[in-house]
Amino acid sequence: RMTEILKFLSNSLTNDIILENIRFHYGWKYLQKKMAKGRSVHTVIPKDENKRYATIDCVLTANITLQSQIYDSFMQKLKRSEIFYDITELSKGVGTGDKFFFSLRCEY
Repeated sequence: RMTEILKFLSNSLTNDIILENIRFHYGWKYLQKKMAKGRSVHTVIPKDENKRYATIDCVLTANITLQSQIYDSFMQKLKRSEIFYDITELSKGVGTGDKFFFSLRCEY
């Protein structure tokens, strides 16, 4: 499945989207922050350890007015493909200049 995902991503990425990092893993970790006796306590809770995920980090370098259109088009391609069961947006934000960073967690 990993080679199939990589092949699909390389074919579906436009020239404006640069794949920075992709990680294949089982489950994910949730960081829970609590205050206990005036101190901040961090607890790592594993989630869905029996499911397979691909975490995709990308940079979109395009005209600012076209960024949302290109991003939405890429998301539609991912959702229409029958490779991923669920796609979760982890982070999305504007960087310096015309760069737009986004990170996705896809269950396959």
